[in-house]
Amino acid sequence: MHNLIKIAIVLILPFSMFGQINYIKHYSNSGYDAGQGILQMADSSYVLCGHSSSFNSGPSQAFMMHVDSLGNFISSHQYGGFESESARRVMYQENFGFFLAGYTNSIGNGGFDYYLVKTDESGEKEWEKTYGADGWEKVNDAALTRDTGVIMVGETNSNLVTGRDIYIVRTDKNGDTLWTKTFGDIGPDRATCIERYNDSLFVIGGNKWVQDSLRTKVMLIYLKDDGTIIDLDTLVNGAGSWELNDFTLSNDTLSGVGFQQDDPSSMKEIALFLFKVSPTATAAIGYYSEFFAGNTIGEQISTYGDGTSRYVSFSNADHVNAYEPGPDVLITKYGSTLIWQGQVAQIAEVQPDACGEIIPASDGGAAAVGYREGIGEGGGSIFLLKIGPNEVYPTTLGVTFYSHLVAVESIQMIESLEVFPNPASTSFTVKSLPQDSYEIMISNNMGQIVRTVSVVGTNSIDVSDLASGIYTLIFNEGGAPVGSYRLVIQ
Repeated sequence: MHNLIKIAIVLILPFSMFGQINYIKHYSNSGYDAGQGILQMADSSYVLCGHSSSFNSGPSQAFMMHVDSLGNFISSHQYGGFESESARRVMYQENFGFFLAGYTNSIGNGGFDYYLVKTDESGEKEWEKTYGADGWEKVNDAALTRDTGVIMVGETNSNLVTGRDIYIVRTDKNGDTLWTKTFGDIGPDRATCIERYNDSLFVIGGNKWVQDSLRTKVMLIYLKDDGTIIDLDTLVNGAGSWELNDFTLSNDTLSGVGFQQDDPSSMKEIALFLFKVSPTATAAIGYYSEFFAGNTIGEQISTYGDGTSRYVSFSNADHVNAYEPGPDVLITKYGSTLIWQGQVAQIAEVQPDACGEIIPASDGGAAAVGYREGIGEGGGSIFLLKIGPNEVYPTTLGVTFYSHLVAVESIQMIESLEVFPNPASTSFTVKSLPQDSYEIMISNNMGQIVRTVSVVGTNSIDVSDLASGIYTLIFNEGGAPVGSYRLVIQ
């Protein structure tokens, strides 16, 4: 039998207002769980990735979890060895499968190495590969190429002379290295984000330490998928240091977020950037900082709706409304020229909270994934925030209940166990070996356990009193979870 997937689901205030799907949900279990990346599938479901210590296979495993459009659990898989792994980004190619890009110190050459996992369409691992030298390398972002390869961008400290450098790796669809590039001089440099401009051109954002002025500047690298560099320049020359954490591309304009700091002792202020992109070069067309009380750092940015507006997440700490010690996640709305239009959501708890990625949703809204320390049984939980179209926002402050629902691999992987019919109306049947005994917890789409039944062998279970909807059956054997099944009652 496959390794059991032990991610419990904690659900907070999910609802749909006038057909506008919006909610916040939390997923956690006995370990520390953190969400880092998200993508939306053609059926409006979401695939999340990150790292978790709930799998009991090592200090931290990379994971990929699939939920439906309402955030209800579908499946989850873990990847990695006996040390630590994290999946920073998840990518999908139809009829090919998924890539997870992150880092590992279970395998590879150095303390940490770039880590690329290829799975089939169900999430089962087909291969894993590492990239790096003797030091450590960590992926911050990744993108698919037109030939179903991957470009990973991040940082390396394998060069002891120059310190932290920008590190870029290009692979083919089999994970074989086509080329690598390293940029940097004395001082800390890193690549933080990548966007595909057209079939063969990519823009990579990052930060470069400028030795003569002893400060950090924003750097953009414009290159082809064959490794040819079209343009490389530092574009922000304002006072103090400026750093770029993320950008989004719309109509030949890159909108970016990060922070600005006058000197190492001063507060960090959220920084916003506009860059013009052409087939031959990039140029800064505007940048400025906004002061909020406390240290404020722009984390992630995404278009939404028709692409003319932006959602921005930033980390806000050391301010009067923070839950010390913070930082908190604040999500705000901006216009296409990055004019502030209002606060959308605050995700705040006593321990630090962070946003890993925001993406536009197919219904005109947006979805964000991240993590909250201090929430969940193991000290950290994954959050999924769905913003509805027409700017319908869920309530995000306050936790009303925890549903200790444990989700493991689908029972379709257990040959001796069947559930039918599906959809069901007044009852369904569980068929197993005569000697098999299970406790089944039936959970509704709010994550609440609505019934617990015990079965031995083959049994019919009456559900005539349950409302129509999607339910999750959690199978426990000997007090331990062994499988899950999604059942539709109509």
